[in-house]
Amino acid sequence: MASLHRDAASAQADAGSTAQQILDEQDIRCITLTVLIDTSGFGTPLGQPASVTATVRCDVDWSDLGLPGTSGGRSVEATFTSPIDRWRERA
Repeated sequence: MASLHRDAASAQADAGSTAQQILDEQDIRCITLTVLIDTSGFGTPLGQPASVTATVRCDVDWSDLGLPGTSGGRSVEATFTSPIDRWRERA
């Protein structure tokens, strides 16, 4: 979602809310959700290849599994990179 925006600030804001929405739809509850967005590609001149990279980290509590004897948790992390349209106006 971040790569569809015209500026880094709106890309950053939308990325966090989109990550939370997708996790909610999949009924995944994070103890801590961290969304890091590399929006440096918005500073690239028009016509040059650029991208946005999002890293989403979710700390999951194993007790949510409902299995006897499970405790602790695990951090799950994924990184996604999406190109920015090289001819789209950037703010």
